[in-house]
Amino acid sequence: MCTDFIISAKDGAFINGRTMEFAEDLRSNIFFRKAGYRFLNENRPSRAQFIWTGKYSYVGVNALGLDCVSDGINTEGLSGGALWLPESEYPESTNPANTISNLDFLQWLLSSFSSCNEVVLAMGKIVDEESPLNTFFEYKDSIYFQPQVQVTPISYQELDRSGPSGIYPIHFPLHDKTGHSIVIEFINGKVRIYNNPVHTCTNSPEFPFHMNNLRNYVNLQKENVKSATLQGYDFTSTGNGSGLKGLPGDPTPPSRFIKTAFTSGFVNQGKDSNEALNIGFHIMNTVDIPKGLVVEPQNEGAGEDYTQWVASKDLTNGVFCIRFYELSQVTAITLNDVDWDEKDGKCYRPEAISPYNIKLTEVSR
Repeated sequence: MCTDFIISAKDGAFINGRTMEFAEDLRSNIFFRKAGYRFLNENRPSRAQFIWTGKYSYVGVNALGLDCVSDGINTEGLSGGALWLPESEYPESTNPANTISNLDFLQWLLSSFSSCNEVVLAMGKIVDEESPLNTFFEYKDSIYFQPQVQVTPISYQELDRSGPSGIYPIHFPLHDKTGHSIVIEFINGKVRIYNNPVHTCTNSPEFPFHMNNLRNYVNLQKENVKSATLQGYDFTSTGNGSGLKGLPGDPTPPSRFIKTAFTSGFVNQGKDSNEALNIGFHIMNTVDIPKGLVVEPQNEGAGEDYTQWVASKDLTNGVFCIRFYELSQVTAITLNDVDWDEKDGKCYRPEAISPYNIKLTEVSR
């Protein structure tokens, strides 16, 4: 279970927030990859045949000790994540040399493209400049260009993972520094790319369901409803928040989609990117899942989903912020300050003496 969204600041900056929920400890670390790195298939024998050279550097979060990312941002302000979607069904590969694992798909996107439109074109879809981005639509297939890559799933066994047989079913929300958002899914063996006007993505079912489900919540508003009259009887609300009565609060993907879409759409804009980054963390707090809240039945395994980390990324100024479950502090990385040659391919995990060991600075009254 994961939640992804963007918000904007008054100075025009766009912030992408994302939570990572999973039952197995993903052993996630901050991961760096520099521009010019050559992604060779011998380094990933079970994951891809496709070979490419990255154009852009990126920082993100890896998983399971692998040289890949489940979320990240590149130096051009393109940001994206890999989110769980059980309905995923990938196309069959017809050209091994052109095939890339869904585990490597995101780092191909982050290392190769600077905008959502570039990604749409690279996946063999048509970019219609006349289509307003505040509408929901699916990008159509191009009759002139084929996708540059074919995406294939990877199984648990191929990664030497224990557990039931099956694949990692993933879909991909992407955002760029212009505020454009798309979602890439693989459904019934086809690549589907949707424009995302509400800049929100969670998990099951497929993305069009969530957009249609918004119609069930047209009554929600940020303004309090003070009173009403019923058959001549006047009565008042029980308190603040009455305009949001009916806003879902459970951790299911449809509920988190509705809650996050309305929360991110209703909150006050930050005056600048720093304030908006902080607001992003506040929004993610509303869908946080502590250990023990969501648990599988004992006869289906002992897994318990929890929020392993949350990230807030400034797409405009190139800042990556992350907070892990066991630490309350936020680690911030400014991409312009990174020594990419020194950091390339390395993983880092922030440590602290204690979760609340912070410095106090005296201020005037």
